[in-house]
Amino acid sequence: MYGKYNVSEVLTDEILLMAYSFNAQEPRLYSKSASRGIPDIFNVPLSWATGASSATPVYFDPKVYNNSKGE
Repeated sequence: MYGKYNVSEVLTDEILLMAYSFNAQEPRLYSKSASRGIPDIFNVPLSWATGASSATPVYFDPKVYNNSKGE
């Protein structure tokens, strides 16, 4: 449903989705402002960001996404 839209294209003023980057070993906060500031890392497809924010390794496999920086 959201596959063709990126975080920067959300119609609301702001959105915040939290995920954890295993490679960088830090939380990732996906928002419209971050997607404008560092688009290589934070302007991901909305379906990926929502899936990564709701991943529970016991029940669902973690989402794997490789951006241009390999993070």
